[in-house]
Amino acid sequence: MRQTIAQTEERMNKETQSLKIQIETMESVIQQEVEKATELEHKAKMFNFGEFKAEDQEKMLGALNKKVGEVYRNCIGENEANITTLHMLTSIENRLEELFEQLDMMPVEKVEAAEKAKEKERRLYALEKKKEEERLLSEERARRALERARAEPKKQTGKKLVFRSEPPQAKKKQKETSDALDKEQEELQYYFS
Repeated sequence: MRQTIAQTEERMNKETQSLKIQIETMESVIQQEVEKATELEHKAKMFNFGEFKAEDQEKMLGALNKKVGEVYRNCIGENEANITTLHMLTSIENRLEELFEQLDMMPVEKVEAAEKAKEKERRLYALEKKKEEERLLSEERARRALERARAEPKKQTGKKLVFRSEPPQAKKKQKETSDALDKEQEELQYYFS
């Protein structure tokens, strides 16, 4: 009887230990899930905090739809079937994949030549754009200078500026000494020649 009680106690202790371990693992899993839930809730609050009002979201979606429509027209053609923005994006992506496959099949030299031509075209466009910006900037500067020139001069208030006096002129000692030397040499030549 003592053996059965001991065996039963031992079995119950083992079961208790395994149940405690299961409880600990379940608590840790629950803690992880709670942390995930709070993180997701925080992200949801950040998104819906008021930064994105319904009107602003509609405006942004409208602008995005318009931009996707422009890209669709440039890449594929006119949107005759009036497909949604998501379908347009899918079509654009498929077209890009087709073009990349065609690009891989083309000879490398031809691709490099085309890339160089496009790069040259892009640089020329950037240079023209830069020149146009500089021209507009210089026109703006000239306009502001003209406005300043036409504006009434500002009346100065306060104490008038006093200019520094000129430094005193050096005396003409050198000239007198050189005159004296010239005279002395004249006399020496007169008497000794």
